[in-house]
Amino acid sequence: MKKWKKVKTIETHNYDGYYRVEKDEVITPGGKPGQFSVVRKLPFSVIIPIDADGNVYMVRQHRYNLDRISLELPSGCTDGQNSLFAAKRELEEETSLVSSDWKELGWFDEGIGMLDMKGYVFIAHDVKKIDNPRKDPLDKDVFKIEKYSVNQIKKMIAKNAIADGATISAFSIAFFQGELDDYEKK
Repeated sequence: MKKWKKVKTIETHNYDGYYRVEKDEVITPGGKPGQFSVVRKLPFSVIIPIDADGNVYMVRQHRYNLDRISLELPSGCTDGQNSLFAAKRELEEETSLVSSDWKELGWFDEGIGMLDMKGYVFIAHDVKKIDNPRKDPLDKDVFKIEKYSVNQIKKMIAKNAIADGATISAFSIAFFQGELDDYEKK
């Protein structure tokens, strides 16, 4: 299979170090010259936080770019740290939960047609609420924390009540690996 070939980057816009957009001059797989723009972002971590009773904690928030409310797993960019460190930080900041039982399940590509962004999936077992968690000042009053059974989540994904791609990808990886089998029976 023939690949796209980058001739050169002709334009770059940086946005607060959070992401950048590059416009490249390219040769298409068919051999024709063209342009292609790519959004480049830091990798991010997605966490499936599950307590001893089998409840999965999710965040409900307004997504400005879509102008709608979304139900999602906690997640966030690595900010240059390793993905597990970022996962632990994001879980605490978004949900006030911590865990000492973490497992990395894998990764997926987000927005593969225009993004250069990898999502790492973690499951955090036996999560517990803590007092005085780390909080990102930008996240104040952003999230509503809700808990659901694994079976409820499967039904919500099937009915499009959960539409976030990262959440669906993370659950798919966990389901296909059998990581949630014991919790489906609860």
